[in-house]
Amino acid sequence: MRFAFRCSTAFGFLALAVPMLVSAASLNDFTSDAELFKSEIDTSQQESADQALDQAAEQSKELFPDRSSEVGTGATKRTLEEDPVFLTVRVEDFPVVLKDVPKVEWFAPYVRDTAERGILAGYRDVNGLPTGQFGPADHLTIEQLAKIAVVAAGIDTAACAGSGVLKNSSAVDRWSAPYILCAETNGWAVFSDGSVPVRKLASRSEVVVTLLQAFSLPVSGETSQRFSDVGASTEFAAAIERAAQDGIVAGYTDVQGNPTGTFGPADPVLRAEMAKIVSLALQLYGGR
Repeated sequence: MRFAFRCSTAFGFLALAVPMLVSAASLNDFTSDAELFKSEIDTSQQESADQALDQAAEQSKELFPDRSSEVGTGATKRTLEEDPVFLTVRVEDFPVVLKDVPKVEWFAPYVRDTAERGILAGYRDVNGLPTGQFGPADHLTIEQLAKIAVVAAGIDTAACAGSGVLKNSSAVDRWSAPYILCAETNGWAVFSDGSVPVRKLASRSEVVVTLLQAFSLPVSGETSQRFSDVGASTEFAAAIERAAQDGIVAGYTDVQGNPTGTFGPADPVLRAEMAKIVSLALQLYGGR
């Protein structure tokens, strides 16, 4: 499963190779692309990758932490020379070729946007150097969602540090603790009571409500019958309605590209999908 809200496997820090045959029905429908994605990914490969996620997470701070003060030790700044096949992005003023993001893929423009903004880029090794892997088919976790939302909204983690005590015990001594604290301090629904395990997979509904709240947008109100699986009793239904209305997210489509009328609020989210959602949210709502 991909893009699932409330799945047990943690979205980790190990990149999964993206099949070259992946294609998008439309750049405007990330959920359709995700369905095609899922069918291409070998189950046994995914299971092996999932087992390695926790170990990798303990060894590396993910999502390109700010190491600008350390850049220059053994590295030389270069002009951005585009790889002919794979996406080349500039991270901390250095070119990085993402070997699992072919330029032709639907998610490549969104990865470029979020990577060069320093929001959702790629993995680093234990020395803090880019590995050249983005992990588009990797799942997103709650702690990664917290960091993405905090950084995208331009929130200063230092300002959150003196505002309270970390509630979520699962974030203690984690790289994500400053971001979880900011999410708690700002009263974001998913994080406010500190009860959600930070290594749990983030669901589509959790992603939507967190991003809207990060950009200080109202998430209350009535829901329509836009999606058959999103009703008044659905968690964060109003946020889903708002995001769909704004064009930040869409429902699933069939193999012909026709809407199925479902959203999948509890489904997990892929990094490729998250890059698109964040990129569109920044275009519409602003931010850093």
